[in-house]
Amino acid sequence: MRKLPTPKAQSLFLKVSFVLLCLNLDMNIATAQTSIYFPFPTDSAQWSVSHNFPIYTQTIQHKMKGDSVLNGVTYHKIYSSTDLLYGSSNQTLNCFLREDASKKVYIKYPSGSSVDTSEFLLYDFNLSVGDTATIHLINYSTDSLYKMVVLYSDSSLLGGSYRKMIMLRAIPGPVIWGPGCDDMWWIQGMGASQFGLLYNELPECSCFCDNSAYQLSCFWDHGTYLWGGTNCDYATSIENSVVNNFSVRLYPNPLSNSSSLEINNIVKAKLEIYNLLGEIVMVKDLIDEKIILLSKFDFSSGIFIYKITSESGIYFSDKFTVQ
Repeated sequence: MRKLPTPKAQSLFLKVSFVLLCLNLDMNIATAQTSIYFPFPTDSAQWSVSHNFPIYTQTIQHKMKGDSVLNGVTYHKIYSSTDLLYGSSNQTLNCFLREDASKKVYIKYPSGSSVDTSEFLLYDFNLSVGDTATIHLINYSTDSLYKMVVLYSDSSLLGGSYRKMIMLRAIPGPVIWGPGCDDMWWIQGMGASQFGLLYNELPECSCFCDNSAYQLSCFWDHGTYLWGGTNCDYATSIENSVVNNFSVRLYPNPLSNSSSLEINNIVKAKLEIYNLLGEIVMVKDLIDEKIILLSKFDFSSGIFIYKITSESGIYFSDKFTVQ
């Protein structure tokens, strides 16, 4: 005669069955959520990237605004500046982006740029664990192509929805940005979580270029904040506070022969220029100077940071390139 299970055993069986059912349901929901593809924005989006240099921190704003048709192909325009306001006129056309139906994002730089102006791949969300991808770094003096392998695939919660997230590592690593920072996370519709949308623009460095030196501090799409807080203007100074009540413009940039540094609404200030190692290469006291001429012969080739500080301690900073 078959022995019936005790009420306690029956209760335990029902509880275990319920837990397994819930786990299976959660897995099915997560799978369904991550199977939805989230494309990149096509307009009205902004990425804020915090650059922690040895001497201070700077925030670069990348803004997607409008389209351009190049050789019959439609691209979305990316403007870059240190100005928080999306509609600010103090910005420069940096590059063009487009995403095709195969979940690949391509980048192209304007004609006349000092970098490669041919179209190349920036993101590929078809990749699975074990696949490899070749990334193109535009600010490297030597070979700019590096191979990376997908080590991990997961999902990230953005704006109430789960998006596919993949982790890539340099082969062999670390060889690109320095020890401990050759891993990158790509998130659908947003870009690289550590280095921001344009990870390919990171400078060639080794002494301070790590995961804490470059961070995507904020991302919003059509006014909805999806990453970071509700203020895309992260600290831009040693004291972690900045008020830009004067305007500064450097043109042309990159500096091929000479450039003009135009300053408005300030009487006394100090100009400091640093290389990417944090070394001061120029210091100049400014008294009621509206335009300062910079000559390429005063600098070696590369990327430099300039900083203008007023008497009250308020300052503006940005970068320029010497060809």
